[in-house]
Amino acid sequence: MRGITTLIRGMLVAAVLVLGSRAAHGQADYPFRDNDVVVFLGDSNTAGAGFAKTLELYTLLRYPARDVKFYNAGIGGDTATGGAARMQRDVFDHDATVVVVTFGINDILWGAYADAAHRQAFLDGIRDIVIACRDRAHLVRVILNSYPLTNGSVGQTEPNPTQQYLQAMSLDAFALATSLAPTLVQTNDVFSVMWDVFLNGRKTNPIWGDRPAIGGADGVHLSDFGHKLWAYAMLKNFGLSPIVSSITLGAAPPRSLATTNATVASLSGNATNFSFTRKDTALPINFGGFQAGTLLLWINFSSDLNQYVLKVTELATGNYAVDVEGRTLGTWSSTQLAAGLNLGPDVFDPWWPSTPWGGKSLALTGMTEARHELQVDGGLAQSFLGADPNANTIASQLNTINQRMIAVQRDVAQPYAMHFTVRKVP
Repeated sequence: MRGITTLIRGMLVAAVLVLGSRAAHGQADYPFRDNDVVVFLGDSNTAGAGFAKTLELYTLLRYPARDVKFYNAGIGGDTATGGAARMQRDVFDHDATVVVVTFGINDILWGAYADAAHRQAFLDGIRDIVIACRDRAHLVRVILNSYPLTNGSVGQTEPNPTQQYLQAMSLDAFALATSLAPTLVQTNDVFSVMWDVFLNGRKTNPIWGDRPAIGGADGVHLSDFGHKLWAYAMLKNFGLSPIVSSITLGAAPPRSLATTNATVASLSGNATNFSFTRKDTALPINFGGFQAGTLLLWINFSSDLNQYVLKVTELATGNYAVDVEGRTLGTWSSTQLAAGLNLGPDVFDPWWPSTPWGGKSLALTGMTEARHELQVDGGLAQSFLGADPNANTIASQLNTINQRMIAVQRDVAQPYAMHFTVRKVP
């Protein structure tokens, strides 16, 4: 009981630190700004990159006007001490403006060395990372994560001893880092959000059973679901508006009443059959086929972070089909349309995207995966080519390809004016 009480007290402290850090950076402001270079520094869970790729995809779609570059500097088995030792090579040499730091599990050897000496070594490593970022002429902002929930057993109702120790250690790191650089450090308690989803999932998943697997078979490495939950936790803690884009239309006659992050044009037709174009400044993220039956059953991604709203008032009583770019998304009642639809999650066809934004997410997911693999291959080439006389040429070519892929990603992410139709059906 003493461990649980300490953990709960620590979570309250972490909440204060997170809120204070948000206030310093602007609570509603996304921390990845235009022209930022973001480096993810961590161990094998960071190297796995699932959460980092989700954040990259989200940034591309939600902030398509921003030029943000991402690099993964996760190394399997690494610790905060090791991360501090490679700051120059893996962070500063990339001209990073933001470093996302996640260490802990290897610092205590998966719980085998959960003792004061290893805890202090971890805190010393975090201190060195923060000071290195703080003392540069070109400041590097730090986003410091608590260690994510790496496993959970069916029926578990409280964090196990290793999870408790990791979380308490993370909260100590939050306090230390914030004291060293209060305006430079943003703390992000991902464990608490992930634990809440794990413990109090919205509903039992009818496909996968009692709970989806957050960790892999070894109890340390996160599953694909675990990585997406980690990304969700980070984004949730950023305090962003849930509205990606929203429009409200009146139907008698067809006209635009209100917009958020969007413009409406070319309205024509009548109150029961009209069309318009909608151009957004941001688009929702999607996670491929069957997301409605897996990911979205457990994570409130759609309502918390991904609302792409269409609201139509003044319709005659009845049912209406909504078409986008010639494809019918579904049929809704006039009452449902008046309340507003969240069309963000493209769940209209489990096999293939039905919307332009779903298609963009699918294409960008593949491109982001490919870019990550290229980055990993580039790192391997740098490490193992040794005295190969072509090593520098290879590194230069890989960098050129990476920059071209980033340019293509940004082009794909750009919104365009999409044609919508709202029509009454029998």
